[in-house]
Amino acid sequence: MAFVGFSNVKYNTKSPHVVCLQTSKRERRWTTCFHGNRSCFLGQRQPFIPTPLRRRADLKMTAQTKEAGSEAKEKTFEFQAEVSRVMDIIIHSLYSHKDIFLRELVSNASDACDKRRFLSVSGGSAADNLEIRVEADKEKKQLIISDTGVGMTEQELINNLGKIAESGTSKFVEALGQGKADVSLIGKFGVGFYSAFLVADKVEVTSRSLQSDKTYRWESHSAKNYTVSEAPEPLESCGTRIVLHMRDDSEEFLEPFRLEQLLKKYSEYISFPIYLWKSRTEFEETEEPKEGEETATDSEKKAEKRRVPKTVWDWELVNKNKPIWMRKPSEVTKEEYEEFYKSIAHAYEEPLAYSHFSAEGEVEFRSVIFVPKSLPFELSQDMFSDQSKSIRLYVRRVFISDSFTDLFPRWLTFIRGVVDSEDLPLNVSREILQQSRVARIIRKKLVRKTVDMFEELSKRDNNDYDTFWTNFGKYIKVGVLEEDDRSIRDELTRLCRFFSSKSGDKMTSLDDYVSRMKPTQKQIFYVTAESLSAARSLPIIEKLKSLDYEVLFLSEPVDEFMIGNIPSFKGKREKEENGEKKQVEEEFRLVNVGKEGETVDLPELKEEKPNEETSKELEPLTKWMSELLGKRVSKVVSSSLLTDSPCAVVQSRMGISPTMERFLRAQKGDSDRMSAFMEAPVLELNPKHSVVRSLLEQVKKHPDSSDTRDLGMLLYETALLTCGYSIEEPSSFAKRVSHMMNLAFSGNGRAEEHSNDSTATSIETPQVEVVQDGNNT
Repeated sequence: MAFVGFSNVKYNTKSPHVVCLQTSKRERRWTTCFHGNRSCFLGQRQPFIPTPLRRRADLKMTAQTKEAGSEAKEKTFEFQAEVSRVMDIIIHSLYSHKDIFLRELVSNASDACDKRRFLSVSGGSAADNLEIRVEADKEKKQLIISDTGVGMTEQELINNLGKIAESGTSKFVEALGQGKADVSLIGKFGVGFYSAFLVADKVEVTSRSLQSDKTYRWESHSAKNYTVSEAPEPLESCGTRIVLHMRDDSEEFLEPFRLEQLLKKYSEYISFPIYLWKSRTEFEETEEPKEGEETATDSEKKAEKRRVPKTVWDWELVNKNKPIWMRKPSEVTKEEYEEFYKSIAHAYEEPLAYSHFSAEGEVEFRSVIFVPKSLPFELSQDMFSDQSKSIRLYVRRVFISDSFTDLFPRWLTFIRGVVDSEDLPLNVSREILQQSRVARIIRKKLVRKTVDMFEELSKRDNNDYDTFWTNFGKYIKVGVLEEDDRSIRDELTRLCRFFSSKSGDKMTSLDDYVSRMKPTQKQIFYVTAESLSAARSLPIIEKLKSLDYEVLFLSEPVDEFMIGNIPSFKGKREKEENGEKKQVEEEFRLVNVGKEGETVDLPELKEEKPNEETSKELEPLTKWMSELLGKRVSKVVSSSLLTDSPCAVVQSRMGISPTMERFLRAQKGDSDRMSAFMEAPVLELNPKHSVVRSLLEQVKKHPDSSDTRDLGMLLYETALLTCGYSIEEPSSFAKRVSHMMNLAFSGNGRAEEHSNDSTATSIETPQVEVVQDGNNT
């Protein structure tokens, strides 16, 4: 079995301990993870400072030989004090879960089989029966893991198992110095063997090397010391046999069901067969005499066939599935991809799209990624749930984790798939992906392939992309907001879909919007609203709709954050040049129609803008409304974008939209404090509307009348409702509406009564002059 370590790497542990940086063959630099300035090993009172005179073998064990009898000799090796403390760190602080031990030991067994296969092929012979077997003995409380790999000699047992982080396999690769493609299969994992002490008090390793006929046994009790001797019972062929004497708190790992569960989780795709000793129930038929009536004799009793359960123990193959990402895409069928997706994503339906690729060059890895057809359940509860297992990370087909967040950005958390790499820099326990250039390159290539898959999906003639956008459109918008790569962000922008004033019940892309633009149009128009129906009824877009200009509707909270990252868009539209129609690419600025200061550049509006006379004529009303509303609005102006509505409330230059205001209030909770930082909206009046003209006349005649003030407030509050804003005092608004309704009904009643009795009144009653009070209408 090959046990491999790391060189020139940090020992990253989850608890504060010493970290050794080996900068050269003769120099070591020691740092500490403690909050203080003393570098002490676990349990050591004084700081450990290696001296220049310390040998390079300071992590080795000093050997002492003692007589075990007159004939045989047993070699006992003591750990040095410093090494003992490092072992304590490895066993108790390096791993967060005890079940990792099985992954590490099976991975080492796989490395040993790889090693033997390579040596056999290079030597011209064949390596048969390369396999791994796992067996649990509950009575003896033993777990046995054996392989038919390359095995180890006595000296290799001392070197590979007696030195911390000794890289046996890496030395093997360096010695070969050739054949990178084949050698890459050989593992380079390090201190994983010592994870056995997480669950075992005593560990026995019996091994026979491919290059020797002798079998040796390595034995250690609680990682205090170890002995190496010639095994009393030699192995029949080369290989290694590990016996773990389990602790009382680790007896769960003696259950075949639990072992099978862990083997399928971590080692399902190892290239060598893994057999587990387990039981199964079989039924066999037996003949039993059927008892008849009491008068029947024994000879008359009939025989009856009966099925009797029987427990049978046998070796069962665990890793039946094959890693499809290791095969060429042309060799994998669509059905195989779908079945593989269902197994890793625990889904019942086929994926919308998938991509199978490999990367070569500075970084080598293989991957298969899938786009689900529906939103995973955990993401329906939380958009970025920590429970979502996006990508399963493998290193040489050994499962490492599905919780790494560095391989995919969070806006791709809905993607499912696997990544298998030879170059990922993991910490010693292989539970943390270290930040490095390799990880960034893999991330970049994965994002690139995923976006290409989205683009291919958008070009399909069916409704697949509509299904994709319905479920995952908000993630694409978050990608536009968070992605640092400008090229990726531009492609995500093209993938976005929006409803518009011309799209009806279907959504449109920015490319399609540009293709429908009028020749004179130079901007892309959009509005924000709480819902699609609210956006369609906004008064501010009435003029643009009447002039047949298309307006995009942004009705999701993330839209306003996203649109800030899209100041302009490059698209192609048809133009006539020299008598020929050509597709010309132009850059268009996105304009929020519902925001003050956003100039809508259209020739039709330039002709219809309110002139100085109109503005001056409306000035008494705008000034009166400003005084009436006070801090509720930043200003009152005349508008050229209104046709059917008398007025509209729009976002001020430094303000926020009503949708964003509600979102921020819900986040902060302190509405009064939020209001202090919000610039009030702008009230725009339609100078051509009859209501505005009537109110202007009323203001000129009775500016201080309570009814006039109620009319002004009612006009402003109805504009708030139609534009998506909230009314601060709904009860006051309701009272004003009721008051106006009473005036209308009482006025109609008096007019009707006066019409019916006009003749009688003119004869019987003398005409009386009515003088209106200045405070009443």
